[in-house]
Amino acid sequence: MHYMTTFQPGNSTLTWSAGGLAGASMSSSDSLLQTGEKSQVPALRWRRHWRGAQCQNRTIGLIDGDPGTDLDGEVCVRRFTNACDAQACEHARYSVALLRGHTRSSGRAHGARLKVAAVVGDDGTARPAAVAAAITWLIDCNVEAIAIPLGQAARCPAVSDAMTQAAKAGMPVFCAAGNSYPQEVLFPAAHADAIAVGALRPGYGLMDSCCRLPRLDLVVPSWRVPATDASGQCLRRSGSSVACVIAAAAAAHAIAAGDLAPRASRATVLRTLASSRRNHPPVP
Repeated sequence: MHYMTTFQPGNSTLTWSAGGLAGASMSSSDSLLQTGEKSQVPALRWRRHWRGAQCQNRTIGLIDGDPGTDLDGEVCVRRFTNACDAQACEHARYSVALLRGHTRSSGRAHGARLKVAAVVGDDGTARPAAVAAAITWLIDCNVEAIAIPLGQAARCPAVSDAMTQAAKAGMPVFCAAGNSYPQEVLFPAAHADAIAVGALRPGYGLMDSCCRLPRLDLVVPSWRVPATDASGQCLRRSGSSVACVIAAAAAAHAIAAGDLAPRASRATVLRTLASSRRNHPPVP
């Protein structure tokens, strides 16, 4: 089931894509692809020396729902709303599990510190003012990468200004492109300073549901990706929300390994993370 929630920030009806998919459809061709070809958008290259490595002393920012209070000491949550929708809480718990994991082998950025901005309210809405404030907070926290697995159809000046400030601070912001094709790539992924991340199905074609126009900057294999939470439960989700969180984890690994300098330009981040090969190695 495609998890998609509509909400009303201000007076406009917008869309929040919390891209955990329990069973998205797949096909052999997309509008960005010729039938049977691989994705022409640069795909994430997960380097061999990142596999099983620690991300200690690296800090990742996450803007999502509220993951709860039963988290380890390396996860700091700041709440920009009083309560959280149950589905959004599950979405955030998966994102945290995907990054931190329950064991070294299960977290994509195991050992990293997480700064989580909880912005989704109990009505399933995330107001732009909260998202903008969350980005500003993460800038002040001096994080090294930000993942935003949320999106809406319309642009928001406050969020745009915060995205610009993040870019000026040298923080790559990985945003979910959305899972509502044929709609255009959602905002803030559509922002010029964002890294718009799409989701690949097995075989490295875009998922049917993945938004793709007018641009994607990076694509990541994101089909039924497992994550083990603190209770030991294995969760699986798919979609562009998963993809952007994995991309942020890759950036943390690149910095930890010395492959990417902190505060590098957006273009340098993309060159470091993207593979030039057609047969991309799988993301662990």
